[in-house]
Amino acid sequence: MNRAIDAYLAELEARRYSHSRRHHAARTLERLLLYMREAHSITDWRAVHESQLRDFALYAATRHRSPTGHRISAATFRQWLSIVRSFFGWLHRNGHLLHNPAERLALPRPEQSLPRVLNETELVRLIETPDLQTAIGLRDRALMETLLRHRHSSH
Repeated sequence: MNRAIDAYLAELEARRYSHSRRHHAARTLERLLLYMREAHSITDWRAVHESQLRDFALYAATRHRSPTGHRISAATFRQWLSIVRSFFGWLHRNGHLLHNPAERLALPRPEQSLPRVLNETELVRLIETPDLQTAIGLRDRALMETLLRHRHSSH
């Protein structure tokens, strides 16, 4: 199992992937290898099934802890699954596997945070920013006041 990981990492290096990407891939695949050995007694990548990869994903999302005791972030979880999918795709393309057990392993959608909304004090400060002694300043102030009135009338 380690030889396959080493060969995969060598290919990433040959394709000029960044050191950081290779390092993250190595760490993730080491975790996967350890998990497969400990949780499922698997010692050959050909024995890995989709359900065991889903088990690993569940473990990563809910039970894995960092050295500081924290759960991994959504972005790290997404990165781990991406690496696992890439690795198994590589194993399949290179004839090491007849079937890719990770092809249906879904990646969670990236989190999209809501935009930050200005409070009333910040809005007033923003509206008072333009220089009213210039034509452009007068235009900017009029536009901002119009937008603010529209915002209040739509709520």
